[in-house]
Amino acid sequence: MKKMSFSKISWPLFFTVVMMSSLSASNALLHTSKGSDMIRTLLYPNFSVIFTQSMLLLLMSWQVLNFRSINSLVEIRGQSEKIQKQMIKTIIFEVIIYFGFYYGSFTLSGNMWFKEGHALIGSMILLMRTFIILFLGILITSLYRSRHIGSIIVIVQLSNFVYHFFLETKILLVQYSPLYDPVYRALHHIYNI
Repeated sequence: MKKMSFSKISWPLFFTVVMMSSLSASNALLHTSKGSDMIRTLLYPNFSVIFTQSMLLLLMSWQVLNFRSINSLVEIRGQSEKIQKQMIKTIIFEVIIYFGFYYGSFTLSGNMWFKEGHALIGSMILLMRTFIILFLGILITSLYRSRHIGSIIVIVQLSNFVYHFFLETKILLVQYSPLYDPVYRALHHIYNI
């Protein structure tokens, strides 16, 4: 029987996270023009949120649910807290790897970071995106003991979408630059961003 452990790096899992991040970054970079702003390239398109970040959250759920089946054996040995700490460490590591490669690919492409808006607000938006995924990942660790597995997975996925499509797109990006405000674009005859 194959032994699964949180204490060692799972290379296939590491490469899966790197591939998801690379897929997201390459999609974003291929569909934008040279010299585009980082926010326009990485956050304004919906591909990363709809596909790869949702898959990352599902991957985290799968990892936690794999350990759920041995929960009673772990509790007998008094190791539940240790397992949950290891799950949280793994999720933090995966989020750092994902966003490190995702944001790092933009940096290596030679594009400007915050050309269309204020750098402080842009940095805060990027950090918020990272912390939202991290928070949702830590929320996923509650699957280890919860009876409401389906509800938690649906809530996590919906929270990711609600944050992106409503808070990030409609409020935060407008604060970053008026180019993301539909009324501003209509008044100034800006049709393609």
